[in-house]
Amino acid sequence: MVVSGIIVAAGTYPNIIPETSKLVYHIRGETAKDLDDLVPRVEACFAAAAQASGCTMRTEKGLQYKELVHNVALTKTFRKHGRALGEWTMASSILAFFAVSH
Repeated sequence: MVVSGIIVAAGTYPNIIPETSKLVYHIRGETAKDLDDLVPRVEACFAAAAQASGCTMRTEKGLQYKELVHNVALTKTFRKHGRALGEWTMASSILAFFAVSH
């Protein structure tokens, strides 16, 4: 699991507390379950930091993608029939994007 972020807007001097600031964080996990477990913990850390510093906070969640589940049988079938029809073929790493997920 990975939590990474940056400050995209804040004050201009270290000795002046800004009225507002904005942070952007990405939270990643290997599975959707990982994210379901991790996101509330990260949000709790943000809330604790806001409370400790006497600030308020709000979060906006972006899109959440489920992990890609590769369907090897479908990939092989797609390749076999594509070749039989004289269609172009692709490397197996590219065919992975034709996976059927969830």
